[in-house]
Amino acid sequence: MTNTKIESALGFREVLVHLADAKPETWKIQQILIDRYQDGMKVLEDEVAMVAFTCGKTIKEVQALHPQSYEVLRAAVWEVNEHGFFRTAARWADEAEKKLRARLAAFDPDTIKTVIAEGARLLSQRPSPGSPPPRA
Repeated sequence: MTNTKIESALGFREVLVHLADAKPETWKIQQILIDRYQDGMKVLEDEVAMVAFTCGKTIKEVQALHPQSYEVLRAAVWEVNEHGFFRTAARWADEAEKKLRARLAAFDPDTIKTVIAEGARLLSQRPSPGSPPPRA
């Protein structure tokens, strides 16, 4: 069991992790400070990068963790930053979606249909990720 009040005051949690070779290490999960929120937003969509960011580690170091240790660490990253960074990130995403919806509502329906059709056409011209590159 963790003491959230102490962690909030200290701004971190220490977690014992095991590397894939079973070597134990203690990693410190930092609360993301407000002045680092923009940096955190850059890695928000990449779970491994987010864990690395909050622990002050590289992606390679995180990838060297035993899978169970990674899952414990990932959950702890969420808990330590749940009431700060992740709450703010969710609010920012909601605000951005509202702004986007408002901008889209201003478009003529025919314009939206044209943009969607053109986007679909452009996407269909891209090779699929599993396809070999086109020959020159």
